[in-house]
Amino acid sequence: MEQKKSKRKICPFVQDADDNCYCVKMDSKSTMAMIYYCGGQFKKCEIFRKKTYPPTKSPGISL
Repeated sequence: MEQKKSKRKICPFVQDADDNCYCVKMDSKSTMAMIYYCGGQFKKCEIFRKKTYPPTKSPGISL
């Protein structure tokens, strides 16, 4: 019997996770989020987006 390989990608930060990542916390409050975000929907994850696309500093306006 042939097994199907999953095409779902896991979050690239799982291997080098931030202290705020759901996969690091692993408590009852973050388990569902960890499965959802780290297990394939990481582009929707606020933590992933903050690490990937940090806010840009806008130039200050001097008057």
